[in-house]
Amino acid sequence: MTFETFEELEVLKLTRQLKKEIRELVKKFPVGEKYKLTDQIIRSSRSADSNISEDFGRFHLKTIQKSV
Repeated sequence: MTFETFEELEVLKLTRQLKKEIRELVKKFPVGEKYKLTDQIIRSSRSADSNISEDFGRFHLKTIQKSV
């Protein structure tokens, strides 16, 4: 199975959905955790799709270069 862009990956779609659910969940956290735990959780959920897109580019480009 080949993909033209990383946005076509099912794992990226699931990661984005999870990120939305995390945002809703942290809204229910105690006020005292607003800038500590919630910030860390939100930042880590954002990094997941960044890592997916970065790895896709790295391995996708290798595949293209080999086929040329």
